[in-house]
Amino acid sequence: MAEYKSENRDYTVDEYSPTWVEKFEVIKNLIVSVFGNKALHVEHVGSTSIVGMKSKPIINVLVIVEGVTDLRKETYKMEGLGYLYKENYLSLNSLFLCKEIDGERLENIHIFPTGHTRIAEFLNKRDYLRVHPEEVKKYSDIKVQLAKEFPNDYISYKKGKDYYLNVELREKGNTWKLKQN
Repeated sequence: MAEYKSENRDYTVDEYSPTWVEKFEVIKNLIVSVFGNKALHVEHVGSTSIVGMKSKPIINVLVIVEGVTDLRKETYKMEGLGYLYKENYLSLNSLFLCKEIDGERLENIHIFPTGHTRIAEFLNKRDYLRVHPEEVKKYSDIKVQLAKEFPNDYISYKKGKDYYLNVELREKGNTWKLKQN
């Protein structure tokens, strides 16, 4: 299961909002302006990238680069724009940037080099959910129930959805992707 590096914080699970796509586009443009051609792909991932998905209103972005070792100039620039920076946050050989205002998380930017196993994990889950509305409902229902059970305990909320997200959904997404090829 996942290691929980976050702390308890206030959170909400909101109805899907089309503004999440617009917010992603703004973030994508910022990333492209900062990283230039080092950003090989910039993808909207996570629950806010799935039409109809209930979600915490945090925009998750996947950035694919050649390598993560030569991005110091870009990460400094992002820090200057108000982003928090962490190395190896989700896994080894990765970078993480997030934006918070008054303790509220607004954006997560996950940076991985080409070929990193986490890239397929993000994309397979997203793409699987985009074509399986019954799974969108199931995952939304899990999140709503957990938010009711743990309204002031973000860590328990995350732990509660961990098995579905990181075992069941990962397996379904990977199996589905293999059948697509």
